[in-house]
Amino acid sequence: MTYKQIHFHKMRMYKAVIQKEAMATDSVRKEYKSEKELDDKIKHVLDSHAINNCIRLGGEETSDVFELINKDDKYIFAKLGRSRDYFSVQLRDRKTMEGFPIEKKDGQDLELFTYVLIDRENYVLSYLRDKSAPFIQQLSKLIDVYCKAQNLCAEISSVIIDDAIPLLSKKKIIGSMYYTVSVPQWQLIDIDNLGLTEDDFELLDDKNTVQLEVKLLAQRNKDSIKDKSKLGNFIENVLSRGARKLKIKAKDEGEYMQTYPIEDSPFTRRERFDFNRNADDVEKEIQEKLICIYEGDKDDILRYVRKGGNGE
Repeated sequence: MTYKQIHFHKMRMYKAVIQKEAMATDSVRKEYKSEKELDDKIKHVLDSHAINNCIRLGGEETSDVFELINKDDKYIFAKLGRSRDYFSVQLRDRKTMEGFPIEKKDGQDLELFTYVLIDRENYVLSYLRDKSAPFIQQLSKLIDVYCKAQNLCAEISSVIIDDAIPLLSKKKIIGSMYYTVSVPQWQLIDIDNLGLTEDDFELLDDKNTVQLEVKLLAQRNKDSIKDKSKLGNFIENVLSRGARKLKIKAKDEGEYMQTYPIEDSPFTRRERFDFNRNADDVEKEIQEKLICIYEGDKDDILRYVRKGGNGE
């Protein structure tokens, strides 16, 4: 059983227009293009520069790789790969515990990769994030590098939840809550509840504040808020009393618990991926899983994309 974090991003394309200034340094104005124009450029770049459905994102031999797996009228499904030093990687037999070096021929690279799903209508990206794989921003090089002569550039930004209260209010179950509270050094607090004796507390030098982390733990699969119509008032009251970094867990029926920071946080999903790695078409299963997750949250994702504007 493997849990993966899916991050949602918005890709935009613009033309960099140089504006001449008589008495000042020249400036650059971003002339944003439509998603249809972006899709046409991506298709042209792949048709013109890909080898075996793969293209070097930086245009050099050591650059990260974009590998097209599947494309239809709605989606592009691909890998993003990055070469790694194979000297620090080996195989190990699970039963005998014997280690084996990875055999690599001349001209081959050991590559670590992850997956991205692109909605061709709006260029929202569903990125199966992995620490060893390239950052999703590398995908902008399909435009930056291969459309440079046309002064075209791309930018990729996270889908940001500016206010999670409307989203949480629709959830079936509101779970545990977490936040921090800073107490000034001069304000009296019950140090016994901190696990400190008075002598221990006095040993701590130059205390500016004491920061407490509060966890309001809900029972498993039970609602922590009886009346969801009052969730907004509850959150506002907690924040008005100095709480910071407020995060709330919530889910709908059949979902896994997701953690939602209340203000200005990336829209993400934590999902379980259970696949037979020896199956003939595991990549098809991954694509279908990503489509299912994206379609389930599409309305909320697009609402936050529209709030974010066109990047200007």
